[in-house]
Amino acid sequence: MALIITEGTQPSEDGQGYPLTPGIHTDAHIAGWRKVTDAVHADGGRIVVQLMHAGVGCCPGGRYGRVEIHGGNGYLVHQSLSSNANKRTDQYGSSVAQRIRFAIEVTSAVAAEIGADRTGLRISTGNPYNDITKTDTHDVHPALLDAIDPLGLAYLPRRAEP
Repeated sequence: MALIITEGTQPSEDGQGYPLTPGIHTDAHIAGWRKVTDAVHADGGRIVVQLMHAGVGCCPGGRYGRVEIHGGNGYLVHQSLSSNANKRTDQYGSSVAQRIRFAIEVTSAVAAEIGADRTGLRISTGNPYNDITKTDTHDVHPALLDAIDPLGLAYLPRRAEP
């Protein structure tokens, strides 16, 4: 049985990071994706939508089996984890515990909405996409994994430095 993970898909118009990337925030998007998901399911496959930003409201209508939150490659969740990109001084910045908060909240919210057994979180443990660097990777990622482990996510792929 095949598993297909879509490319990064924006859940809202303002979540689009690049031109010509797929979305899932309009009825037309959902109808288009439904053709894809129905075809994959008809051949006995499984398909996961990879969200570039947090959002799950439209996805059940698209009939995906799972949702993957894209927390790597320089996107929003990845930025929140990074000491050089996250310059916030509130409860979402500065310390490791504060920088992992956004990833935990997003992942928890998606898992609560559709079930942890249908939720994945992709992270980049060492990839310096879009100048994202983390000088404290060995502190950030274990803390993040410890915090989300109790959720019982379906999977947690990671991409290490090439």
